[in-house]
Amino acid sequence: MAQADPPGNRFTSKPGSSAVGVEGAGGYILAGLLVFGGIGVWLDRTLDMAVMTPVGIVVGCLLGGYLVYLRVVRPPHENEDEVQNGSSARMAEGDSR
Repeated sequence: MAQADPPGNRFTSKPGSSAVGVEGAGGYILAGLLVFGGIGVWLDRTLDMAVMTPVGIVVGCLLGGYLVYLRVVRPPHENEDEVQNGSSARMAEGDSR
């Protein structure tokens, strides 16, 4: 019999969920390094500046790490129906709580 993941385990992704999981976290960092490192190489050749590749790699690593934080590390919101101004989407039209 297969064991189920304990409830509240947000570090594993399930099919159909928006959570990335630990296994997808490295992909974000690698993609950031490749994309922004490639932009840095292109800018090096275009602008003839040897500093753009390391800058692109560092920026890509930082942005990839930020995406990992947003998708994996940061706890999910308790109420998915909550809107930006703090009111609930399920409130009646005349209700002014």
